[in-house]
Amino acid sequence: MGKLDRTFEEFEDGKPFQAPLVGSTRLTLFVVFLLATCNFVLQRFNINFGIVCMHKPLMHHDLLNSHNLNFSNDTNFLENITSGNSGEFLESSSLIISDLSSIDDIAHAPNGSGSEGENSSAERDGVEFHKITKEGCGEGVVRGSPSHGSSEDVKGEFNWSKDTKGGIIAAFYYGLTFSQIPGGWFVDRFGAKSAIMFSQLFLSILSMLNPIAAKLGPEYMFVARLLQGVANGAAMPAINVLATRWCADMERSFLLGVTYAGFGLATAIVYPIAAFFCENVGWEYIFYFAGGTGLLWCVIAYFLVFEWPENHPRIKMQELQFIQKHRAVQYGGVKRQVIRTPWISMLLSIPVWAMLITNFSCFWCFLTISAYLPTYLTEVLHLDISDNGLLSALPFVGMMSFHFFAAAMFDWLRKKKLCSVTVLRKFFNSLGMFSSALSMIGIGLLACNNVIGVVILFTLCQTFLEFAFMAGYLFSIFEIAPKYASSLTALSNTFGLLAGFISPAFVSLLTPDGTRDQWLLVFYLSAGINIFGGLIYLCFGSCTLQPWATGDGTSRTVTDGGNQALTRINSRRIEKELKQLKIQLISGESDVNGRTIVRPN
Repeated sequence: MGKLDRTFEEFEDGKPFQAPLVGSTRLTLFVVFLLATCNFVLQRFNINFGIVCMHKPLMHHDLLNSHNLNFSNDTNFLENITSGNSGEFLESSSLIISDLSSIDDIAHAPNGSGSEGENSSAERDGVEFHKITKEGCGEGVVRGSPSHGSSEDVKGEFNWSKDTKGGIIAAFYYGLTFSQIPGGWFVDRFGAKSAIMFSQLFLSILSMLNPIAAKLGPEYMFVARLLQGVANGAAMPAINVLATRWCADMERSFLLGVTYAGFGLATAIVYPIAAFFCENVGWEYIFYFAGGTGLLWCVIAYFLVFEWPENHPRIKMQELQFIQKHRAVQYGGVKRQVIRTPWISMLLSIPVWAMLITNFSCFWCFLTISAYLPTYLTEVLHLDISDNGLLSALPFVGMMSFHFFAAAMFDWLRKKKLCSVTVLRKFFNSLGMFSSALSMIGIGLLACNNVIGVVILFTLCQTFLEFAFMAGYLFSIFEIAPKYASSLTALSNTFGLLAGFISPAFVSLLTPDGTRDQWLLVFYLSAGINIFGGLIYLCFGSCTLQPWATGDGTSRTVTDGGNQALTRINSRRIEKELKQLKIQLISGESDVNGRTIVRPN
């Protein structure tokens, strides 16, 4: 019998039926998805560190030439900075005050010993450099090289304003946010495998074009990043659709945990990788690396990703039976069902809105720290490129360390049946979101030059968020409306990713000078948003299958384009044959493929 005949369903009701996970096609599929999400983040977050390397600091001799300033005797210049009027002075003189990250001649602020009102200085070749300190930290910094020196040591190429850089960072999220629902339609129309393949292909090609776009101008870079976001829109809806077809309900948390591990893994490695390329071969290779690995993933996925378990050429009968019996949505009918999403009922559902608001809150915190941690470490703590890359990665290493722990703990407690799934998810969600908010608030209580303490609190913030992601609100999609996982994922991502382009605007607005006090406002705002989202889910969240999500009367059928394997398995003729086969199997007269067993006399 052919491949499509390998569709016998397990029939011993009440008896647990297991198929080994290790070495299975379903585990292989979700490992491929892990590599996909990892690359998605590499291509999304490479700009966060890349833009630090791409930015060209204003050199001290440029200040002398443009503004006729003398660092050693221009008391008006220094008084304006030390008196807290640097913003007014800089605005009137159109002067850019840069950070200290690339100048080896000046000591870094965290290691300095200055006190309030002091000026620390370093001299080389008769030129004096001043670093203005406040509470032991470099709040406003004038940096540069001697007027006769060269700027060749500075690797940056672009003098982009903070608003321009914020717009470029946000551009990806503009495209990604508004392409979620169209991406879900693309998945339904052309299939999940085609959607994720095309998404990754165009995302990678555009990533490799980022350096050219940047050199043409910031507006070209903005468009390139915008198109990358659009290209990435169908990816996660496609993965979630495939998850409903390939996941057994008792394995869903673990297998989706494998997939979502790519987000934390990539965020943990993207900054050290970016720092390495920036220091050794040039910032352009940050984008070439991400795009090249994306193209390699497309080749791997072509051979290992399949739309349906029934169509996989190498799946074993035992595994196929297991998936068919235990997956969240049972696909049936002689004719292929085309899902008609109940958008009105979905948008009027309180549990859906609770999930959407919670998703926005978590995304705000995660994306703000992911996007701006390198900038904060540069502007406030004045770390060099190498230290910045390593320390920026630590919060996401912590996130990865609790990724599977949170999911495993949830599954273990769920099996104990100590409480309902709704109560359990609310507990984990509250633990994650409230603890994350407290960690951000705690940053303001530390000494401003306490680098280790700041990194520890950022690490706790991102680590606690993992409890909300892996054991809290996120996977409730598969419990309140598993049949509409694609549409609900697209809606959830659309709402959550709004934070991706709103956050940069607020960061630019709140940190015009890049001082510590201004950055603390960003963290306090993020903490408040996180607390609000946690309270909403605690009060209104649910993990109960919703009445509108049962699918009754909300689907139509088509006569062509259906999955042939599912058509055959669910036809009346096959159903009669399966009943007969069950009898033959029980009596020992046939094997699982229906072949008659000839017994020796």
